Amino acid sequence: MAAGLVAVFSAILYRVVNDKDGGGAAGPAAEIAVPAAAGARILAATPDGDRLALVVEEADGTRTAVVVDLGTGAVVARTRLVTAP
Repeated sequence: MAAGLVAVFSAILYRVVNDKDGGGAAGPAAEIAVPAAAGARILAATPDGDRLALVVEEADGTRTAVVVDLGTGAVVARTRLVTAP
């Protein structure tokens, strides 16, 4: 279910980021599935050009930053976030 939520959210952000004419004209939407564990939730999403940065909180409370290439749907970076000592 979490992967489905990520896919839908990513597709919406992809359309918003790639709206070149600003008119919101309907065009082909890309569906991108980002693997996530059951119970994960998206805390933040930030588009940057052709990439999307997500902060995901796993069911156990672990937080991970995930960078996705919006053109290919590939995860280009995944970093576990830890609390500073």
